[in-house]
Amino acid sequence: MMKFRLIVLLLGCFMLKVSAQKKNEKESRIELSNFPKEAQVLLQQLPEGTKRIRFYKETDGDKTSYESKFKYKGHWYSLEFNPNGKLEDIEKKIKPSKIQKQQMLAIEDYLKNNFEKYDFIKIQEHYRYNGNMVVKVFMDRVISEKHQFQPSYEIIAYLKTDKKWLLKELTFDPTGTFIKARQLTVKSYEYILY
Repeated sequence: MMKFRLIVLLLGCFMLKVSAQKKNEKESRIELSNFPKEAQVLLQQLPEGTKRIRFYKETDGDKTSYESKFKYKGHWYSLEFNPNGKLEDIEKKIKPSKIQKQQMLAIEDYLKNNFEKYDFIKIQEHYRYNGNMVVKVFMDRVISEKHQFQPSYEIIAYLKTDKKWLLKELTFDPTGTFIKARQLTVKSYEYILY
């Protein structure tokens, strides 16, 4: 009986870990007026020429956040805020060729060593706001590309392993070193293409 309880406990822990690694993000489009006030103030200061601005409320398990997506000078950006309106990060959609050669080699080495095949769906530079400067200055520098910040990378890709294709979000640090991966559910995939 004791062995059975131990097996059930270990199985439960394994299932909890596996479910924590899945991304089940849901986005719903909202109006700017439904954003936290602090986020509204910052978004009203986006640079002139910003186009196709959209606003979303996101849920991923217990986490709720707010995200604004827009196009500026030919690039897609997203700004993510916590429920209090504090900026968490800025992401910029890029092509694989925009990742520096050394970082791309590290990313491709990881993928080749861990998967039979891979196909990129979306790549983003990820700039986490750490509060070391005024938030507007940080936003302006990232969006204007007048900065020396080293981005990490979020990559959504189809990955083949054991004759099975998986859709995953992979995170790599600024050097191209693998950090983590989360399996995406089909429903969470809907938001990917902006």
